[in-house]
Amino acid sequence: MSIPQKKYRGRLSLEQIAEGIAACLQNARALVEDATILLKAQRLPRALTCVLAADQELGKIHVLLAMARIHPGKQVHWSDKWKSFRSHEIKAAHAVMDTFPNHMRTSPDKILPMALDSYVAAPSDEELRQASLYVDFSAEDGSWLSPSKIGKNVVNKRLQSTVAILQRLESFADMGLFSVKALRIQHEELSEVASDLPPYKQLTPEHVRSLLPRLTLCLKRCYQRILKEALVSEPPDNFEIMGRPWREFLKS
Repeated sequence: MSIPQKKYRGRLSLEQIAEGIAACLQNARALVEDATILLKAQRLPRALTCVLAADQELGKIHVLLAMARIHPGKQVHWSDKWKSFRSHEIKAAHAVMDTFPNHMRTSPDKILPMALDSYVAAPSDEELRQASLYVDFSAEDGSWLSPSKIGKNVVNKRLQSTVAILQRLESFADMGLFSVKALRIQHEELSEVASDLPPYKQLTPEHVRSLLPRLTLCLKRCYQRILKEALVSEPPDNFEIMGRPWREFLKS
């Protein structure tokens, strides 16, 4: 495998996006398995490193989905999406959003402040990653900080959260929601409304609130088509769209 010398910032086809999502899921699963092995071996700092890296890979999936919804007339958005793809803060915030209760997804006033809080908290995740790898000196405590001081409770808590996110996204993949056919439907039904949203860092509840009625209609059309044309299996009864059981959402 060759190492790219320059970061790619151009367009991706839907086939490439689907391949990227599958690769991120595969790598996240491998990182979780590595973390589990290291945890059993009491190699706690390195286990935490793998967990935090898995979160980053899972966060990339949401960015890739956003890439699939870039409007043909708004190609300038590729640059912003690639910045998000390589931003530790944005990827961590996206991963945390998968842990929110489904009922939170019905209200931008609830989920966006939590998402923004996740974005603000992301630098602390990077500090935690650094702490799991490197020795440093704390001016506040006047003492050396060592990865060996990371406790088992911290690792267990983060691992449980990451496993839940991974299982959620893997279930979507098993249904076919990340297939090329499903991505094409998302592009056709959602790219226009998605093009009216600002970059993630500038997003506010007001932006989402103003587009919510239109977004809801687009999502209904989108999922009706996906269910009919793209899914390899019917969603389970507990599958929800915007915080509502999928059958109820599509019939409302």
